[in-house]
Amino acid sequence: MDDRARELSLFTGSGGGILGSKLLNHKIIGMVEYNEYCQQVLAQRIADGHIDKCPIFTDVREFIQSGAAEQYRGITDIITGGPPCQSFSVAGKQLGEHDERNMWPATIDIVRIVRPTRFLFENVPGMLRFEYTKTVFAQLANLGYGFKYGIISASDVGARHKRARLWIVGKREDVANA
Repeated sequence: MDDRARELSLFTGSGGGILGSKLLNHKIIGMVEYNEYCQQVLAQRIADGHIDKCPIFTDVREFIQSGAAEQYRGITDIITGGPPCQSFSVAGKQLGEHDERNMWPATIDIVRIVRPTRFLFENVPGMLRFEYTKTVFAQLANLGYGFKYGIISASDVGARHKRARLWIVGKREDVANA
């Protein structure tokens, strides 16, 4: 029997985060990535045996609308992902929730549908400057998740560069020892 944590990865990119998850002995059960080149990289990493064989979905909104998200209810231990940061980045127009690239609504819909035991989300620290972040946190709490958040830089864990990131980690409050 495979007792590894089953992970659904959103906004997977070329798979750097899930390679980290593999170090934690997670079983990757699905990936959602919009960028076609990144999808090709993920497919090659599966073919090479570096990532568990699993479906690669192309868009979080289509993942929901097609009913695919429903198939992950009851089998997903953790959802990970970094919704696109352009909406909140100081390098962008800082339109927050009004930016068409804001994928938090789809992200929270997936959490609502799938009901994972845990989640780990990453974004730019600038997200905390937006009033909208209170909505994000309220939505997680209203779904019954306890969570913590903080800013951790790559340099905090030994890297030579800073690359600060907002990390939000949580678990369902109705599940003991999650």
